[in-house]
Amino acid sequence: MENLLHRTLSHEPALIVDTDMLEALARTFSHIIDFRSKFTATHSAGVAAVAYSLAQLNGYPDEKCRKIRIAGYLHDIGKIAVPSEILNKPDKLTEKEFNRMKAHAFYTNSILSELQVLADICAWASSHHEKLDGSGYPFGLDNHSLSEESRIMTYADVLTALREDRPYRKSMPIDDSLAAIVAMLQPSENDHIYKLLTGHIAEIDTARAVAQQDAADKYQKITLSA
Repeated sequence: MENLLHRTLSHEPALIVDTDMLEALARTFSHIIDFRSKFTATHSAGVAAVAYSLAQLNGYPDEKCRKIRIAGYLHDIGKIAVPSEILNKPDKLTEKEFNRMKAHAFYTNSILSELQVLADICAWASSHHEKLDGSGYPFGLDNHSLSEESRIMTYADVLTALREDRPYRKSMPIDDSLAAIVAMLQPSENDHIYKLLTGHIAEIDTARAVAQQDAADKYQKITLSA
């Protein structure tokens, strides 16, 4: 991704952002979005770590694994359009509030699609709430439309969410989380991404926990100094 962002404007020099810089920017954006709510302050860090682990286990080259991790950092960037009172509501959301929250995946697509050179990252990041049976959102994609990379993002998002404390429940144990993933996503017997997840769950979950602790330390440092 040496020239991932290489944009030549009419009277401006080309802008070149290498993978290291792009990943640092993506991580920073994830903090800006996630730190708006104490309930999800470390979420994108966890999703990025799980997605990266699954991509590595699936045998992708390092460059692609890093792009998938970047997608993890950016998957919730659309929450910038969701009001803070919804993000921070400790009680169950109303139907109207839930629909507003669901729209964040569409907004993620809208924001990231502005940079055409990020087309693959945009597609993976914005499809983290899609389901193989077509009942997900924002576009209702099914198993014929969802890429392998998008499925990685979905598993990463769901596992991370289930393993986090939320205002309405405590973190789910590993076995309960895997059972919930089966109920929610209904993976087929031939879904090799799901097999990678279950077959390496201990190391994947450890990577998630380490990444989220690092993000939690940054959140604490910022909030204590405010």
